[in-house]
Amino acid sequence: MNNSIFVPFNFIYATIDLGADTSFCSEQSMLLDAGEGYKDYLWSSGSSAQSIIADSVGYGLGSHVFWAEATDYGNAIYRDTIVLTFEDCTGIEEIMVSAKISIIPNPNEGVFDIIAEGFPGQVTLQIMDMNGRIVYNTLLEPDNGRISKQMNLTGYSKGLYLVKLMNENKAYTHKIVIE
Repeated sequence: MNNSIFVPFNFIYATIDLGADTSFCSEQSMLLDAGEGYKDYLWSSGSSAQSIIADSVGYGLGSHVFWAEATDYGNAIYRDTIVLTFEDCTGIEEIMVSAKISIIPNPNEGVFDIIAEGFPGQVTLQIMDMNGRIVYNTLLEPDNGRISKQMNLTGYSKGLYLVKLMNENKAYTHKIVIE
């Protein structure tokens, strides 16, 4: 006599995707949705809803890190992070559309190059950890709109960081991974 029961089970490897890092004017808002079908949700804001509305009223101008965790019925946890930049669009006549930024290599072991083109005027370079703490901050003077900066963050913890380049007209944020 066989005491076994066969129960078919399909494994679904799920992820959540909050989308690409985004910049928009301060009077706009964005719906962030972790996706349906999960047992529990947790957002960086402390909310336990499936989705939240992000706007500058609650967070202010500038770049802000939002993350969401979703727990499935097998207790697996899925996480995603997005950076939203709320900008004051009043009085900006020309928005830089020609800026090009490269971070090489990415992922890296703490040493990487930041190469950017199309930045007129002085540029602020910030590197933030995923808690929003600025771990590096400096002013750069582009040479004919070009920036080339080698970074050495080998003394920092491994993980995800945000590289932000800003001038008076625009802010660009990119994710880097230090392994």
